[in-house]
Amino acid sequence: MALALADEESVLAWDGTGDHHRAAAAARLTHAARTRTFTLTCPTPTAPSAGG
Repeated sequence: MALALADEESVLAWDGTGDHHRAAAAARLTHAARTRTFTLTCPTPTAPSAGG
């Protein structure tokens, strides 16, 4: 699980696991100009989000 804080251009802070998903989160968060929540899934079987 992770929490990301972004402005309209980039991810400003990331806390938690899955830092390798920062670019995917940035693509969903930036330019939103509002609070968003969503789930990213990871194809890596040993990733915490995959239940590994």
